[in-house]
Amino acid sequence: FKFEIDTSPKDNPYIELQITDDSGNKRNMVDVGFGYSQLLPIIAIIWQSVYKKNNKKEKLIIMEQPELHLHPRFQAKFADLLVKVIEYCQKDKKDVRFIIETHSEVILNKIGLSIARGKFSKDDVNVLLFNAQNEKMNNYIEVATYSEDGFLTNWPIGFFDDYVD
Repeated sequence: FKFEIDTSPKDNPYIELQITDDSGNKRNMVDVGFGYSQLLPIIAIIWQSVYKKNNKKEKLIIMEQPELHLHPRFQAKFADLLVKVIEYCQKDKKDVRFIIETHSEVILNKIGLSIARGKFSKDDVNVLLFNAQNEKMNNYIEVATYSEDGFLTNWPIGFFDDYVD
């Protein structure tokens, strides 16, 4: 993500988190926007689950709307991070799975692009859609899939934008 985190002690018992961006600017985390505080716990959990030495190789990481408060470019970087973690885990024979509740078109498109580029198989991804029964949807839960080319199939019309009847 091209930033670093440093801690600096403040008056006990507090510490200050400093974000240093790729141009070397250092700022207090409270001054850089809510996206960093949204993203850092997720990155820490992924790091702990994948890279920290432990006996258990199976991990399930569940996250709710990781895209909240993130610029679309950071949403794309986050999706790239997930792909890199999956690639690493497949090579290292680690069973790490993600359940992600998202409305992010950027994340879904990046996953499709990664499938199209052969980074992993379409069979490695499950997409479940929870429809609103009060909108007269036939099924409450529907399954969408990715094609070999990374395109979503069985995707509901109007999910990302309005459509004309």
